[in-house]
Amino acid sequence: MDIPHIVTAGPMLLAIPLALAAGGITFLSPYCLPLVPGYLSFITGMSGTEGQHPARGSVLRGRTVLGTLLFMVGFSGLFAAYGAFSGSLGAPCCSTTRTS
Repeated sequence: MDIPHIVTAGPMLLAIPLALAAGGITFLSPYCLPLVPGYLSFITGMSGTEGQHPARGSVLRGRTVLGTLLFMVGFSGLFAAYGAFSGSLGAPCCSTTRTS
C-alpha cells in the first residue's frame, strides 16, 4: 500500500495517524517552530521572564489555558468563516453544471 492510496481510498484508521504524523512533521519544520514563542507570548500576554515566578503558577496556568482556548476559538471561527464564504461563492457555479 502506498501513501496516496491510503489517503484517498484506504481505511480511515490508517489515514488519521498518517495525517497526524504529517502535521507533527510540519510543526517541527524550521518555518513553523520559531513562531511558537511568539504565539505563546501572544496567548498568555506575558514575556518569558514573567512566567518564571513559582508563586503565581496557578494564576498563570489559568491565564494560559483561557488564552489558548480563546485563540483556538478565534482561529477556528475565522477559517470556518473563510470556508463558508468560499462555499457561498462556489455554490452558484455548481448549480449551473449538468450531470449526465
